Amino acid sequence: MATKIFSMSGFSALKAIALSASGHRLIINTIALALMVAVIGTFLGATTALAITVLPLPGKIWWHRGLLFPSLLGPFIIPVILIVSIGRSGILFSGFFLFGFDLYGFWGISLCQIISLTPTAYLITLSALRTINPQLLTGVATLGVSNFQIMRSVVFPVVRQPIRQAFMILMVESAADLATPLVLGGKYRVLTAALYSQAVSANSLETASVYALILATFSLGIILLTRSFTPPLAAFYSSGWFSNQTWRSCLTPVEPLALVLIGIAVGQSLIGWVVTAALGAMILHTTWLWLHQPITGTISAVSLVAPLSNSFLLATIAVPLIAFLALGISLARPQKCVPRIFYGITRLSLQLPSSVLTFALLCAFARPWRWGDYQLMPTLVGGTSWGQGAIAIVIAYTLRCLNLAINIIEIDLRRINPLWWEITSTLGIRQDRQQNEILVPNLKVSIIKATGLSFLTVLSSLSTVAFLPSTSWEVLTMSMLAQMDGANYGHLFLSSAILFLITAGSQVLSAHFRRRQHRAIGAVAIPGGTS
Repeated sequence: MATKIFSMSGFSALKAIALSASGHRLIINTIALALMVAVIGTFLGATTALAITVLPLPGKIWWHRGLLFPSLLGPFIIPVILIVSIGRSGILFSGFFLFGFDLYGFWGISLCQIISLTPTAYLITLSALRTINPQLLTGVATLGVSNFQIMRSVVFPVVRQPIRQAFMILMVESAADLATPLVLGGKYRVLTAALYSQAVSANSLETASVYALILATFSLGIILLTRSFTPPLAAFYSSGWFSNQTWRSCLTPVEPLALVLIGIAVGQSLIGWVVTAALGAMILHTTWLWLHQPITGTISAVSLVAPLSNSFLLATIAVPLIAFLALGISLARPQKCVPRIFYGITRLSLQLPSSVLTFALLCAFARPWRWGDYQLMPTLVGGTSWGQGAIAIVIAYTLRCLNLAINIIEIDLRRINPLWWEITSTLGIRQDRQQNEILVPNLKVSIIKATGLSFLTVLSSLSTVAFLPSTSWEVLTMSMLAQMDGANYGHLFLSSAILFLITAGSQVLSAHFRRRQHRAIGAVAIPGGTS
């Protein structure tokens, strides 16, 4: 990608974008959208997490599940449901209220991104609030301390850093989102849509490289400001969605502020349930229509199976590779200066938006590498390349999920008390026994978490494969993009339902295996570690 930027045509494209009003407008649009989504999404997520944690709200686990549903839907389903229901020609408003909303542009993109990214801020804040002992809040309240003082002195210091981190994460995710601007962008263009248009439609890699450089600079600047960047899906493993956890609350009296918090939490949860119910209703409607057209239904079923099988096959190859590399990188953290610098640069580059990483693969492997008359590396991108594009897609999946898996494994590694290694070494216990009895029991759970979330991310990501066209390996999200472009909403709803069932099912299986593993090692208490 750097060779494209520093070429003569790349310098011309950079100069044109830097001096043109359209280039300035792209950057301003992206920043304005990211700020809007980050401010509203962080506020809604933090207040909802606070209401779920400390207020006496019955049936909290069901409200909690509704809050997570938007994150498990496909990349196109929320925009399409809003268009079909409340758009200018939508079913709800055109049929009952005789008017609808114009969802194309800034406000439509903001609405969809707020719905889909608010669960990220909610989970990050919730994981911090769950570290507070509810008995502590109740005990402080019985001493006559006001609720405002409790929030300011006890709760806010705990959630201040997570809220700041959630705000930065939502900015990065909003700026790097590709699916929503493609569907609802209209005349409102952002960097990801311009990058996709120049790379795929116009085949101008030099101009696209400049857009990718701007997007990468914006994302890395935010990441360096936070000094750490946890991928949003990393919060899922601590959500307790499929667990039998009881949600305790301190006995907070119902006040106007508490009623507002409860209203925000219930409203957010109802949005998740309504969107999921709308998806189910549209699937039933499409199935009822297909029952009267058996030939079309058969053809459609075949067109759904091929992308799904391709996605499963590529995910089966990529996910074990992701787990293996993440485990090796987590355990082999270097101590010397030069390797640590290289390690830090590698970890920082893995935190780039997936659209930038995948576009870099397109620049690197769209043509064979040659040295004189010798071919060093064959073409890896495209249906006529070596492996027909599957190798590039597997590499893109690996780069997309590797940082996520490393973060999950490192969290459990930090929980192992270093004194445990010193004690066992002093007692003369062999290294293989230390690994089998200390390291492996702690990391089995994190490897299961990393595997499940990587599988979920691989199947539901569009920007990871959007820049790697391959007619032989059309995956599920690219098939959904084609269905969206062709206004084939019946296919799109069924594809989204399949994707939702897979993502939710992977979370159920991951939680089941984690509970089994916890029960298996529950009798062994490791000081400073998990049990």
